[in-house]
Formats: sequence, C-alpha cells, structure tokens
Amino acid sequence: MKRRLLLLCVCALMLTVPHVPSAQADDVAGYYQVSGQNSDGEIYAGTVEIVETGKTLHIRWTLKPNDVQIVGVGLRAGSQLVFSYVTQGRPGLIVYEIDGETLTGRWTVWGFQETWGEVLTRMPADRPTPTAKPKVKPSGRTQQG
Repeated sequence: MKRRLLLLCVCALMLTVPHVPSAQADDVAGYYQVSGQNSDGEIYAGTVEIVETGKTLHIRWTLKPNDVQIVGVGLRAGSQLVFSYVTQGRPGLIVYEIDGETLTGRWTVWGFQETWGEVLTRMPADRPTPTAKPKVKPSGRTQQG
C-alpha cells in the first residue's frame, strides 16, 4: 500500500513540474545569414556571429559587399535578444524576437526617429561553433583576424 501511495505521489509531482526545453533549443549562439534595410532604403546582406559569454552575448555583423564589421553587446530577455552597438560614431540598438531558427529584429540609431527591420536565419550546423570574442580596438573598430 505504501509503495502505491509513493508511486502515485511521484507521478503527481511529475505532472506539476513544468517542461524545461533543452539547452540546445534555447542556444542562440552560432552563425546566421542577415538581410535588412538601411535607413537610406538600401537592402543589405551578410553574416552574423553570436557568441554567448556567460550571461551576456556578443554579436558581430559582417556586411557585404565590403565586409564592413560592426560589433555589439547584448543580453537575452525571455524570447528576445537586445543588443547595443556603434556604427559610424552613432550608438544603436536592435531587438530580435526569437522564432526557432529565425531572429526577427527592429533597429534604430541615435539621431533618427524611425526603426528598420532585419532578419537573421541560422546557418547549417556544419559551420564552426563560435568560440572567440570579436577583437575590438580601443577606437571601437573591429580588428580582422
């Protein structure tokens, strides 16, 4: 009798424990294809690398055609990622909504009263896992290599 009662309690307890997704499902670190629209209406594309660094995230955009690099720092807030960055001497902010393998973002830069869109699509898993932080010179510009 005691064994049945114990088994019933364990089963009831298991029903009350919320499902916790695996770390793999929540892992946002990796490489992404990026496409978006600049403030002048021009479409841009390139790649993005997101690196988890403890409780923070580092991001590096590499934009075509000149391989311009922009780096930022951010954090996860529920189903969103929030990053700050500097481009052409102006601070900017982007907020991404996580939707599976896609991150849909809205961004703005100091001095503008509008926002623009950007979409990141995760690249295949056979790409190397990012392990290094973007190298940033004191000037705020990224260093190749």
